[in-house]
Amino acid sequence: MTEKELKALSRKNLIELLHAQSTEIELLTRELEKKRETLKNRTVGFPVMGSLVKAHEAAEDYIRGGQKAADRFTAALKEICGPDILDRPGSADESQQDESQQDESRQDESQQNET
Repeated sequence: MTEKELKALSRKNLIELLHAQSTEIELLTRELEKKRETLKNRTVGFPVMGSLVKAHEAAEDYIRGGQKAADRFTAALKEICGPDILDRPGSADESQQDESQQDESRQDESQQNET
């Protein structure tokens, strides 16, 4: 709206225009506050994510330590019993395969029971 058009408006029209603008300002202010609150809540989430990352890293370290211990145990077992100890019937690899097959069959059974 040009300045000339603005001057041509009646008082009633000017008041209506001011009222419409103030209503719009209120709406935009509320929307801005909501956006700020949303942003504030997101920022609060970052420390929590950091804690989750640290917990994940600690769990990975724990698992790596367990794997190293298992590797040392396997190496000591091979040294004591011979290198072909894990190739014998009933070896750890076979029992792990048996356990994984049992787990798979249990999962299949539970899925069938659900349906």
